[in-house]
Amino acid sequence: MTRSGNALLLSFDHADGGFPTPEGGLHGFRVAGEDQIFHPAAAAVVGDEIAVSSPEVPAPVAVCYAWSDNPDSANLGNTAALPALPFRAQLP
Repeated sequence: MTRSGNALLLSFDHADGGFPTPEGGLHGFRVAGEDQIFHPAAAAVVGDEIAVSSPEVPAPVAVCYAWSDNPDSANLGNTAALPALPFRAQLP
């Protein structure tokens, strides 16, 4: 994970072939700044990475995906139709 402006760029080791964009876009992402308060985030496929950002978090340092008791809207997967597992990551 790296930061580029107000977005976090996520790369994955096992996403050969990229990420298909589901109808309606990607869902299930949240980002936080230094205050560690997570806000809903927009996510988009950019090349072989996922860009995640929120207008409420101008300098994100952490991201989580499907981080809830029932992540029914989480829809990130690879071209082999394998879903991404819930995760949380933070910049050092």
